[in-house]
Amino acid sequence: NDDCRRDNVPLMIEGSDPLSVTLTGICVSQEPQEGSISFECPVRSTAVQTIPPIKNPTDVPWMLYPIIDNDYWAGPKVLEVPPGGEVGYEITFRPLAMTASEEEVAAEAEEEAERQRKEEEAAEAAE
Repeated sequence: NDDCRRDNVPLMIEGSDPLSVTLTGICVSQEPQEGSISFECPVRSTAVQTIPPIKNPTDVPWMLYPIIDNDYWAGPKVLEVPPGGEVGYEITFRPLAMTASEEEVAAEAEEEAERQRKEEEAAEAAE
């Protein structure tokens, strides 16, 4: 059996006698997903997209608990994938501050490189 198992894990519930539970899990490989998704929307607006489906090739249902640790992103707390099924995950992007466009980032990088070049030339001339 390929599952990971922990027996007799203590479970404390306020107002109740201590209990013990058994936790089990299994690793199931997924095919790599091709491509990417991009989000774009005005500040304090939302953009919603569904990531490619997660496939459950087993004969038991999966309860997945995604962790999103960022104020700009949100998604369902639980994703249930039925046995032999597949489910996409809907993710929401809600930017709280403006970000620079790719062109602005490239222009700033060029300006910074030019500034550094001039500082180096000035330092060499001073020597």
